[in-house]
Amino acid sequence: MNPRKNYQMVVDAFKVLREKNKTIKLYFKTTGNGKEELYEQDGIIFDSRNVSALEMADLYKKANCFVFPSSGEGFGLPLLEAMATGTPAIHTGYSGMEFAKKEFTYHVDYVLGPTRIDVHSLDTSWAFPNFDDLVEKMDYVFNNYDEAKEKAYKGSVYAKNFTWAKTAKEIARLISERTEEINSVPMYNILNLGCGKAQIPWADNLDFRTNYSPDIVL
Repeated sequence: MNPRKNYQMVVDAFKVLREKNKTIKLYFKTTGNGKEELYEQDGIIFDSRNVSALEMADLYKKANCFVFPSSGEGFGLPLLEAMATGTPAIHTGYSGMEFAKKEFTYHVDYVLGPTRIDVHSLDTSWAFPNFDDLVEKMDYVFNNYDEAKEKAYKGSVYAKNFTWAKTAKEIARLISERTEEINSVPMYNILNLGCGKAQIPWADNLDFRTNYSPDIVL
């Protein structure tokens, strides 16, 4: 599992809460790089099986809460999937998770710090979640579950705004706009680069904070 997901922090938070309630369990769903396992130890269930989309949706629905304190995402697809099933969600509100507003999910406090992303060793910033706030948010959802479910229901309605068809249409629109902008740049501005970057008007406005993620969705 990628340490960027802060899975160890989730385990530690779970252990704090389990001291107060031995009945709660933590379910880790991940991929096992070809090794499929399903086992439980000390209240923690580890599942690296390959499952269908319907089976995955069922896992979301059976969970009382989806916990995702990731340091950065290209796009938080697992978060969106959890929201779509009406499952209360706790996460960092940074990079590819910013689409999930506080009125629909619970945001964990964090601070930004320097790091290197997985691709090309580029310097960038990660969100470093606050452990105490994560524990507090998990405990709050457990003790205020009616409120959490109401928030999650609103989130499931909001999640319907995200569709592959809409995404494809938006990408096509952006490509068309950018192509027109590139074509409007005089050729000598592009050819006379030396060691500089291409003189494309919109290049200076690009945001390179977004971190690489195997879950990235365009």
